[in-house]
Amino acid sequence: MANVQARVDKLAEEFEKCLNAFERRRPFRGPSLHLHLATIRLRRGFPNAEAALWDDTFLAMVYGTLASWGMHRAGTQGPKLVDLGVMADSLRWHATDIGDLEPHRLSALTDEAESREVGRRLCDLMADLRVSATESWLVASSKALHHVLPDLVPPIDRQYTLRFFYGYKPNISGDQGAAAFRRIFPHLRELAVRCAGKGSRRRFAQMHTSETKVIDNAIVGYVRRYMKKA
Repeated sequence: MANVQARVDKLAEEFEKCLNAFERRRPFRGPSLHLHLATIRLRRGFPNAEAALWDDTFLAMVYGTLASWGMHRAGTQGPKLVDLGVMADSLRWHATDIGDLEPHRLSALTDEAESREVGRRLCDLMADLRVSATESWLVASSKALHHVLPDLVPPIDRQYTLRFFYGYKPNISGDQGAAAFRRIFPHLRELAVRCAGKGSRRRFAQMHTSETKVIDNAIVGYVRRYMKKA
């Protein structure tokens, strides 16, 4: 864990440099960029998360964005999404829980007890959502919820997020997802608090669509800058 904190400290100190590294490499473009931008813009047009969840077009956009982000691959191997209707029903079933979490912003979780409670509720919610057709729910659920609660939930992936926090790309499934989230959420919250306001001039350029996505982008930049062989 000491190495994790060292990476968190270094990222916080070199936050703008890591965002510059992200922008130079432009790892996300084409459909993965444009669908994300369109989905976040659509989400911001609703008065709240619950209203967005009852809009068929919004959920179809989330679904398409997840597919463009590599969450659904043809053939028998690789990640798979559940059918759109199944995902929509699951998100709507949890609409009240999602609505209760909406007032929280990741960068505003400065109270340790509140942060632990929000993290626990998010973990339970993501584990219960039906987004991924496999047991590896952490990545798919976080990416779906990121588009519903963009000010609270950063997207998580193996290539960058988990490699940053573990030092390698772990294969996480089932109950391991909860342990992984409990491990990394406090650090994500710490980064959001320490780096609040950084990158604000870039907002909505490229993929800088929210504070949580800016944190994610900085992590991508860090991994590409310092952990290429990890």
